[in-house]
Amino acid sequence: MPCSTRNDRHSVTVAIESARSTFPRERLDRIALDESGHYWHAPRRKLLLDLIAPPHLTADHVERPVVDIGCGTGALVEALLARGVDAHGVDPWTDQHHPLSERFRSGEMESIPWPDGSAGIACAFDVLEHVDDDTGLREMHRILRPGGRLLLTVPAHRWLWSRRDELAGHQRRYSRSLLSKRVQDAGFHIEQLFGFQFLLLPLIGASRLGMRLMRSRDTMLEDRPASAFNTLLRTVNRAEISIGRLLRPPTGSSLVLTARKPLGASRNPAVST
Repeated sequence: MPCSTRNDRHSVTVAIESARSTFPRERLDRIALDESGHYWHAPRRKLLLDLIAPPHLTADHVERPVVDIGCGTGALVEALLARGVDAHGVDPWTDQHHPLSERFRSGEMESIPWPDGSAGIACAFDVLEHVDDDTGLREMHRILRPGGRLLLTVPAHRWLWSRRDELAGHQRRYSRSLLSKRVQDAGFHIEQLFGFQFLLLPLIGASRLGMRLMRSRDTMLEDRPASAFNTLLRTVNRAEISIGRLLRPPTGSSLVLTARKPLGASRNPAVST
């Protein structure tokens, strides 16, 4: 009997590790060390915070609850909580970073552990590219109440594919048209679709091209740039976000999308053929 129990536990562990394998834990651990000041993570978090809970709104006027699917380290959830927003996180690695918090649940985007029609806002920031996107989006549609908001970010442009995508476990990068089609097919009405890191796009493109030409597998220039260079890049991204309050860029190294589940929408939208 004890032997059988050990085998069962081993099978469960293998299954969990397999489900998590598209985003290695080691990469999440690295993000946890660097994200507070990283040129990409820090400005992006400010952008997403303001999309979810605009500064001119009080927490009482933010649709609730907010469910951040694939929340990673949970930094965004904690930032939302600091603003008084009713925020929760779902992630396969939540037991590593928030083992005792009731605000976090262990789970996957393709089977979100959340009741039907109960979320006010559902977010998935750089998660969709790791999963079957049709299934993931329909799950987000399921958990949202009619009229609820969907927020997504995804990596953009197939031509930017590099060793960094492989290490992160990406299955794809998106064009505007592909992302729009996936979201609309899942039953959502798109409100905004714009880019992030538009100003840095030429530099990032040159970096990725250089990696391919030199057949380099070194990603440290983007993962952990030198302090002064990181500060410069972070300043550029912050400036882009400030300008974006007046004029959203059409593209960038990432795409940002907001949409709504229509009022009166059924739980399971019709599958497009």
